[in-house]
Amino acid sequence: MNYRQIIYTAIILLLFTVIGTSLVALTYDNTRERIAVRPQPEKTKPSRSTAHAGAMQRSPW
Repeated sequence: MNYRQIIYTAIILLLFTVIGTSLVALTYDNTRERIAVRPQPEKTKPSRSTAHAGAMQRSPW
């Protein structure tokens, strides 16, 4: 077994993990207040993407 290559690969994976986790943490810290302040959409309004309730009843199939 080539232990040198295994250690090299482990160090690269560790660096990707640390950098990726840091980016996610910084993004979360910088956007947390903006997301909390943004008004929530009303859940009772029908979405434009939903089909009209009567559309399925008029279907010939």
